[in-house]
Amino acid sequence: MLLQHRRPINTHEYSVTQAADICGCHPDTIRRWAKAGKIPGAHQDGEDGFGDWHIPTEGLVECGLLASVATASTEERSLDDPAEAQREAHELTVRHLEETVERLEAQIEFHQSTISQLLDAAGNHNDKRSH
Repeated sequence: MLLQHRRPINTHEYSVTQAADICGCHPDTIRRWAKAGKIPGAHQDGEDGFGDWHIPTEGLVECGLLASVATASTEERSLDDPAEAQREAHELTVRHLEETVERLEAQIEFHQSTISQLLDAAGNHNDKRSH
């Protein structure tokens, strides 16, 4: 039986499966983006198009699949325990996403307020024109 190895190639590169786990997406997404050249630095073993992909952390950040905040911890230490590194990356990514949601909710509230003010102003303007 052939075992699939899920260890990082080095401290800055991941397999497709690891990259997908860390980014919270499907491995096919990583594979498609890598094939399309959307992940800078991603490269494949062999020339036949069937080799393993090597996905650099920096490429995941650059293309937007991985929040840059999630890379600091995993790059500063050895990845002797890939599961721990993935857990940390997930936690950091979740925190980053929660902050993004809070920021977007604040922006939505601001824009709703602005729209309400504009509608009120337009209504007042129309009321003055009808008198």
